[in-house]
Amino acid sequence: MDAKIPADVLQGIKDLGLFGQQIPTHFGGLGLNATGYARVAEAVSDGGIAVTLAAHQAIGLKVTQAEFFVFVCGPKLAGPCHYKY
Repeated sequence: MDAKIPADVLQGIKDLGLFGQQIPTHFGGLGLNATGYARVAEAVSDGGIAVTLAAHQAIGLKVTQAEFFVFVCGPKLAGPCHYKY
């Protein structure tokens, strides 16, 4: 079976900002907390879309945390990072 999410559906999801649900707003995401993310996940009835969104959240959060560390904390490797957002 070669099931794919149609390109126009993926574009609609992107346009809504759902690929960045838990990404902080200053990084271009929606900045949802865990409850907001769970409510969106609950509302998505298509399994393929739900898995796609979950993967983007997991990967996106890891990338954002890595970028945060490199660009904000990285220059201060000798001490703790005190940046608050």
